[in-house]
Amino acid sequence: MIRKLIQLQCAAWKLALKLSIIPVTVLLSRTDRHLVWRLWEVCFGSQRPGVYPEIRLTDIINKSTSTKVVDIPAEPYNVTSTELLALAAITSQLGATTVFEFGTADGRTTRNLAANIDLPGRVYTINLPLDEDSGHKQNVPVGFRFQDCPEVNYITQIWGDTKTFDFSPYFGCCQVIFIDADHSEAGVLADSDTAMKLVDSSRGIVIWHDALAFGVQKALPGLIREKKLPIYLINGTNLAILCFANQIPVPPHEWVKFVDLPGKTI
Repeated sequence: MIRKLIQLQCAAWKLALKLSIIPVTVLLSRTDRHLVWRLWEVCFGSQRPGVYPEIRLTDIINKSTSTKVVDIPAEPYNVTSTELLALAAITSQLGATTVFEFGTADGRTTRNLAANIDLPGRVYTINLPLDEDSGHKQNVPVGFRFQDCPEVNYITQIWGDTKTFDFSPYFGCCQVIFIDADHSEAGVLADSDTAMKLVDSSRGIVIWHDALAFGVQKALPGLIREKKLPIYLINGTNLAILCFANQIPVPPHEWVKFVDLPGKTI
């Protein structure tokens, strides 16, 4: 823990030096944004009571679910190991055959989603080419982590902007949609609208990363208020979920009843 705090302090000094030279308005690197958020966590805590209703991961994953987690070491822009486990477990429990990920980054999450789908199944992941994405900096190619791995056989990399890409061939057929792309409020709202069309509403789930940070923490509470959507935060993570069963959004504790019934197809 002491070592991590020292590393964080060093990174903070570098960021402070950058901000002393350039205006905050040009702080566009997603790595820098994550650092600011982590500093906020250390100083003030990440939980903001009352933003979302919360549910424990153990309340929505049954005991018989078998989950595979690979390539655990994380970069600052990756999901945490707990979040990675949650994504893998939800995908496995659903028996998902079609998954759509918004924002590939280095492919760590993509690989773990693919490791937990039912075969034959496929993970589709969309990302801007790095030379077109000024808001995200990484020192490896997009999808680097799943290249030359067995899971690459079940992954389709798509290049494009989620706001303009034609998703219509995938409407209504995705059991898991993971949104971790444009973190502006407008971007999150646009991606969320697309996700509602993509989701298999008989047995699906939409998952957002950074639910307590950036524009996500403004967009999702707005959807809860305006559309009365039962969006929940998975306790101890930065993941928000919206579950679907019987063609409608349902709270997680209702959704899990369908998951837990032996032989029940949700």
